[in-house]
Amino acid sequence: MAKKNNKPYNNFKKDRTINNKKYNNSNKNFNTKSIKKIDNDLDSTTRIRVDSLRLDDSETLDTSFLEGRVKNNKVIKKKKEKLLTSKKDYFKIFRFFKNIFYLGGTFTLLILAFLIVKNKVLFNISPIEKDNVVLEKKVEKVIDDNYLFIGEGHTKNFDFDNFQLDYHYINMGDDKLLLEELLSDLRKKVYDFNPSIIFIQVGMNDIIDGRSIEDVVKDLETILLKIKENRPYAKIYVESIYPINKEIDDFDDDYKEINNYSIVNYNKQIEKLCESLNINYLDVFSQLSVNNQLNEEYTDDGVFLNDNGYKRLYKIIRKIVDDEK
Repeated sequence: MAKKNNKPYNNFKKDRTINNKKYNNSNKNFNTKSIKKIDNDLDSTTRIRVDSLRLDDSETLDTSFLEGRVKNNKVIKKKKEKLLTSKKDYFKIFRFFKNIFYLGGTFTLLILAFLIVKNKVLFNISPIEKDNVVLEKKVEKVIDDNYLFIGEGHTKNFDFDNFQLDYHYINMGDDKLLLEELLSDLRKKVYDFNPSIIFIQVGMNDIIDGRSIEDVVKDLETILLKIKENRPYAKIYVESIYPINKEIDDFDDDYKEINNYSIVNYNKQIEKLCESLNINYLDVFSQLSVNNQLNEEYTDDGVFLNDNGYKRLYKIIRKIVDDEK
């Protein structure tokens, strides 16, 4: 069996030639032999020489430090991947809230712009009221001789042009006018005209529809209070409901559910209301009736006025207008 070479890696000796010459430089002596010997020893320590006989020693080399480094690299890699994955989730959440913030801000700006434009338009309309909430300063000065007539069929059919009125008036009569409708649209039906005098004739349609007199009077009270609040310098006249006459041959059956007894009862309630609110009550019923029913000379169908009836009504209105001048 061959003897194993146990020489160390750096043990390689060669024959060395030593130059015993002396080198003289600047009066200093240097031993050339010593310099070369030192250089050769340093060179031998910086190189590892592996010959064919030492190849088997690689099996005995300690490579645990390399395995540890590889293992640590895998752990670090996994940590990096986990960290990047978690950061991606954070980035996704951040982007989500950022988008929500931008969308919310944009939406808020749009709402503000809309409200600014809307309010600018609304406040440029004079007068105005939205959903029974006044959006303008109360009018303290009214136009002289600006009269508003608002009511049901009797008011609608009152053709003032036939009487050549010498004052400005607006007729807002409507056959189907109900108190609820009037209450929900006071701006267009009353405030916009800024009247100096208002004649109101309402309530019959509500009673025909089966509403109680108490509810009708309550709605009328709300309407009057709102008008007084928003047009405090307008003078208000509440007309009584006109009488009917069922004995007329051509009586209008649309009004068969109502009678003069109910009309008188309602008129008494609104008269008390006007007194409590310091508003003028205009008793048209007594001036158009005979024996508590509509004078047959003033009607053709027992409900609505004919020309004679409107002439009589005009005299009533005219007297009030003249007294107000």
